[in-house]
Parts: sequence; structure tokens; C-alpha cells
Amino acid sequence: MKCPFNKIAVSLMFGVLLFLISSCKKETIYNEIDAFAHIQNKVTLDKGQYILSFTLASYPYSKVEVYVHDDLAVMYKQTGGKIYNAVSQSNNKYSVFFSPLEKSKKYYYQLIVNDSNGNTARSATFNFTTQP
Repeated sequence: MKCPFNKIAVSLMFGVLLFLISSCKKETIYNEIDAFAHIQNKVTLDKGQYILSFTLASYPYSKVEVYVHDDLAVMYKQTGGKIYNAVSQSNNKYSVFFSPLEKSKKYYYQLIVNDSNGNTARSATFNFTTQP
């Protein structure tokens, strides 16, 4: 009994199969991380120094900052205010030491994280009021 396929047909089918395999685009998988999922932020006063402590999701951030302003409208426009660099403590915990701050004043802040690819994420806006 003769094979129903000849060498040309087999070669053609093999070539088409190779083309299809080689032309398939590999899917890029992105792992999205919510840096602020379990933030646990709090501002405390210790010996006249206001300290913000917070926890971020585990990730190798290239930079962690806190943007602070006493005017919420200006803060949303990001036209003023001050940026503080956060200090890594341990286990994804960070601290920022604010100074000088005026007494009896409400301040707003937002956490900013950057990764090595140039991506930036900003948290919600939080606030605290200094003591009189």
C-alpha cells in the first residue's frame, strides 16, 4: 500500500507548521503590584519631630517619596509643596521625618513610589493636623 502523502506534501505541511510556530507572538505577562494595599500609615509626634510611618507591598522600589503641602487644591495641581525622601526601616516599612511644621495646621500628604523602569505610582491623599 502506498502512502497517500508524497514527499512534497509532507515537506509543505512541515514548512507551514514551522512557520506557524515561529510566527506566534509570545505573550508578555505583567505582574501588577498595589504598592499601597496594606499601607498602615500613621503620623506620630516624638520629641517635637513629626514622623510618618507606613508599609508598602514587597517590591524593589528605586525611590520612595512623600509629597506634602498644607493646601489641598495646590497639592492636587502639584505646583508647590515639599517632597521628602522616605527612609527604609525593615520588612517594607518606611519612615519620613517632617520638619519644620507650623503648629495647629492641617497638612496633606501623598506617597510616591518609583521602580527601575521609570514607572510611578501615587497613593491616595492623607492628612494630619499638628499640635498647638
